Amino acid sequence: MTKRFYPSWIPEYDSEPLKVDFEIKNSEQIGKYLVSKKDFKKGDLVFRFSGISLPIRTIYTLEINEKNHIEDSFLMGFVSHSCDANCFVDMTSLQFIALENINKGDKITMNYWQTERKLFREFDCKCGSVNCFSAKTKK
Repeated sequence: MTKRFYPSWIPEYDSEPLKVDFEIKNSEQIGKYLVSKKDFKKGDLVFRFSGISLPIRTIYTLEINEKNHIEDSFLMGFVSHSCDANCFVDMTSLQFIALENINKGDKITMNYWQTERKLFREFDCKCGSVNCFSAKTKK
């Protein structure tokens, strides 16, 4: 079994996510999502991601700027949304940084609105956070 999420045509790099540290799980309710297999402390580099530069958004892209998106359908595309995310995404260095302690078994989450001006597909967030954007729009 390969230790990498990325195919061989993407060169190996420092701090790339490995299968020993992360797992992609599947749920009928939410689909595929990324889970940590180890603990991270607040401020830790969780992983650096890679992908293909595209001029359009897809379900697996993050927005670099209005005309550039990076698509990663191998791992980063399975990071779940939370309005109170446990990771911040640095789009300059393509890194996920822990905003809080992350324990083994926790979902890796980001706030999709942190990087996107427009989502590929709108959704009704049900994260339950007091900061939930869906709850705010329903008031």
